[in-house]
Amino acid sequence: MATVKSTTFGSLEALEVKNSSGACVKVALYGGTIVAYADSNGRERLFVSDKALTDGSKPIRGGIPLVFPQFGDGQGKYPNLPSHGFARRSKWTFQGSSPTGSSFEDALTNADGSVTFYLILTDSEEILASWNHPFKLTLKVDTEKI
Repeated sequence: MATVKSTTFGSLEALEVKNSSGACVKVALYGGTIVAYADSNGRERLFVSDKALTDGSKPIRGGIPLVFPQFGDGQGKYPNLPSHGFARRSKWTFQGSSPTGSSFEDALTNADGSVTFYLILTDSEEILASWNHPFKLTLKVDTEKI
């Protein structure tokens, strides 16, 4: 049976999912970044730099980041955006087992023992000041294969 719990990555809020084989994945809400994946032998498979700041002041250096709306510096098209966009610098909202869920306890444990949950990032005044395009990003995380 899988377990889902609220945890931290440094001082950042995170969600940790562990399946019955012992494999474990950790996702930071800051940046919607997958920051850890340990296989069923407990062997960490992702790199996160020792220099990574885990206080929300800069994007997490390592793991699996989400890049939106552009790679690099935007090459003049979006001069007000940070390198690799704002998604990896923003706090995502946990939405449980559906895009309208609301709590860590709402993550869905499927019949096969996998876990499904959603993270959401929506436009804000701060983001719209540098990228004037309303949006809603939905990240579906499904741990079927962990």
